[in-house]
This record gives sequence, C-alpha cells and structure tokens, in this order.
Amino acid sequence: MSKIAITPNASGTGTINIVAPNTNTDRTLTIPDVTGNVVTTGDSGTVTSAILATNAVRDELPAGSVVQTVHTNGAPASISTGSLTLQTATITPIYASSKILMITNSAYHMDNAAGAYWRAQYNYSIAGGASGTATLGSNYLADAIGYPNSVYTTGARMHYGGQKLFSSYNTTSAITFTLVVTLQSGSGQLGCGYNYNNDMTLMEIKQ
Repeated sequence: MSKIAITPNASGTGTINIVAPNTNTDRTLTIPDVTGNVVTTGDSGTVTSAILATNAVRDELPAGSVVQTVHTNGAPASISTGSLTLQTATITPIYASSKILMITNSAYHMDNAAGAYWRAQYNYSIAGGASGTATLGSNYLADAIGYPNSVYTTGARMHYGGQKLFSSYNTTSAITFTLVVTLQSGSGQLGCGYNYNNDMTLMEIKQ
C-alpha cells in the first residue's frame, strides 16, 4: 500500500490549511504519479509550456485564426511553348474543416512577341485524393496574361497575382497548389518571375 506523507518546512512560520468545501457530496482528489508542484488559481509562475498538453493552446484558438503559414519563392523561368509550372506550395491542414487562403504574386517580361496570348491557371492536388482546377464557385480561378484579350509586345512587363480563400477541402492530407502558365495562341517567349518576383503563400484558417 502506498502512503501519504505531509512534511512541514522547518524554516517557515505560516500554517497551511486544507479546507473542505460546503458540500454534501463525497469527492476524491487523485494525485498524479509524477513529481511536481501543485498549481492553484492564485499561481502566476508554475505553469510552463512543458506542462501543457500538446497543441492545447492552438486547439483553443477562435475561428478565423491563422493556424499555420507556408511560403515559397520560385526561381525565374521562361517559356516559349506548351506549359510551365511556375509556382508550387504544399500545406498539410491541421484541421479538416479549415479553409486555405492563397496569396500569389508574379512578374513577367515578354520577349520576341508575335501575338502571344498566355493563360495562368491555379490547380490543386490532395495527397492520395482528388485533384483539379482551383475554382471560385463555378468559375475558374484563372486569367489570361494580357487580359482582356490584349496582345503584349516585346519588352512589355506584366504583373499577375491576388488572393483567394478556398472552402474547406475536408482533409488533413497534404494539399499542393500550383500555378501553371500556358501559351494559348501566337508565339513569343515569356520570362516568368522577373527579378525573382514569384511567390506563393498558403495560410490555414481555422473554422
């Protein structure tokens, strides 16, 4: 049988009282099988991060809080035909109900343009799951560089970017977002990420 020993402090002069509440119900206080200090409501320095359960504070964050942030900065690249994956960022949601806020920013430089018309498209892919075009309602979250229907000439510099709050993907698996640039018509060379201005930021927003 284990025992309980109360040891006084030989140097102290105060009296510690253990007082029962005004109750007609039997109560049991179970002492954990660890060495440590007893914490009371009047304590201001005993509780440390090591005492708290893993993610205890994070789980108490209110809806709308940013739980985590992922940022990538792509290297400059160029394309003269086909498609080019310009930006890639992966986030693994902590909560399946979270929404994902995506912020992107890219700069472009047109060379040897001959009626070139480009399209930028955002896609998503869930590890071991669905993939497709990142959408806003029934509309693609996409645009044409040179929008609306204009054709850029040699030396033109352009900027493409913005932000989008995606509804929950209902998963805690990794979600990879990409920005793909595709030549739609005409010809020319598109310099992407001009002056290293080519980044994507993903934020998990708790619901």
